[in-house]
Formats: sequence, C-alpha cells, structure tokens
Amino acid sequence: MTAPPRLVVRVPGSTSNLGPGFDCLGMAVDRWLEIEWSLSDAPVTVERHGTLRDLHVDPRDDLVLKVLATKTEVRGHLRVGSSIP
Repeated sequence: MTAPPRLVVRVPGSTSNLGPGFDCLGMAVDRWLEIEWSLSDAPVTVERHGTLRDLHVDPRDDLVLKVLATKTEVRGHLRVGSSIP
C-alpha cells in the first residue's frame, strides 16, 4: 500500500520594519509556519500544533483552507503548526 500524496510548505517567520529600513528591510528568524496536507477522499480535517494549538477557527473562515480551495476541492488531512508567537 502506498502512502497518500502530500504537500508540505514551510515558511520562515520574519521581523517587520527593521530599524531604519522602514517597510523595505526585514530579517528571517528561526521560527516557522509549517503546513502539511495529506490528500485523501475523506472530508477535510484540521490538526493544529505549536502556537496555533489553541486557535479555533470555523473551517469556512480558515485562511489556509481558503487558499487551498482556490485551486482544488479540499479533502484529506491538514496539519498546521507554528513556532511563531
């Protein structure tokens, strides 16, 4: 049996408005947002970890699901974790 197809996206956190750089200069930091989408025929489920663990969002208002839904029907398991405060 093969594993279901999955997509993993990992994005670094960053500072904003760093010193005299105003809106033009930022810096990546060692904090991450990671999204893993395992495709299946099951209705979508969302599992949150890290700083997102206590975030309770209606699936119709979830920004990650909204972005995925612009390209395809969202089905399967979505795991979202963040170490960004």
